[in-house]
Amino acid sequence: MNKKVQFEVKKYASVKAAKGLFDEAKDWPKKGPQEYGTLKACDIFFRYLRLKNRVTVYGIYDDTKLVAIMPIRMMTDGSAQIAGSFERLDYVDFIYRPKARVPEIVEFFMDYLKKEIGVKKFYTRFVDEKSPTYKALSKMKGFKLEETWENVNIDITEPNWDEFFAKLSKHAKQNLRTAYNRAERDGKKIELVCYSGSTRKIKDKRAKKDINDCLDLYIKRQQSTYVEERARSYAFRTKMFHYVSVCAKTNDRTFFAILKMDGKVAAFMQGFYNPFDKEYEIPRLAMNDEMKFYSPGMILVAEVIKKYIGDENVTHINLLRGNEPYKFAMGGEVYYTKNFEIKL
Repeated sequence: MNKKVQFEVKKYASVKAAKGLFDEAKDWPKKGPQEYGTLKACDIFFRYLRLKNRVTVYGIYDDTKLVAIMPIRMMTDGSAQIAGSFERLDYVDFIYRPKARVPEIVEFFMDYLKKEIGVKKFYTRFVDEKSPTYKALSKMKGFKLEETWENVNIDITEPNWDEFFAKLSKHAKQNLRTAYNRAERDGKKIELVCYSGSTRKIKDKRAKKDINDCLDLYIKRQQSTYVEERARSYAFRTKMFHYVSVCAKTNDRTFFAILKMDGKVAAFMQGFYNPFDKEYEIPRLAMNDEMKFYSPGMILVAEVIKKYIGDENVTHINLLRGNEPYKFAMGGEVYYTKNFEIKL
């Protein structure tokens, strides 16, 4: 019988304090294949440094070798989560060295949280069902699945738009043609504008106005659909504290794609470029209800695909959480993330 491995834990009081761990992890793809692309989580944690004082990062070592990074957010009730769960990021995970013994690491760390920190419940949202973290935790005693979320990713590895379009359903093709024909018939000028990089570094006045118009459109749509009460406080919190808004200012991989009709924002998507999976991840997408007759959301997705298809550095447009019909109409494929808890 193999002797049970005893790992060592090093604790860091913030994401910023643990920066060296993340820097080392970014080299891991060069050292061997991984079971799953958990390194995207490494990038995500640096998107929301505003949370640095509420996140504890644990480095797990096998002898002197770093084998895993565990960012944890302690809750006021004494429970613990993978950092980002509380903030409703679309994807959270632990990060492992290639070929790491994930089940042993996860079992050890849960035992550490229970005995050394006093954690009685571990609750986490939005862990991909294919993640080795989920596979390991789902086998533990006390595991309870709370909810399954559908997410949609569009594969754009075809060499060109014509071949991509040919694979869409007959219904989707007709809807897309109708949308373009309506805009052309009414003399609408369609323009796709893209911006990349931290918005704090953007100097162009037109770009700044476009981005502000997008945020105003998003807030207006959210208020009319979900949060009519507390409208002013919601707008303030969205602009100042929502992780997507904060990271637009701080992350150099920020991405905006804006569809304009006659110079006015008709729809936009905002997200980040993920170099690990070669995809644009889009947690924020909204359309202008005044132009819904022209299906601007569908045209926007089509125009973005046209722009990036054939680019060897972009293989997917990941529209993340939500199973809206237009995502599937544009060739999206579903994948699942899980919410669960474990009583330790």
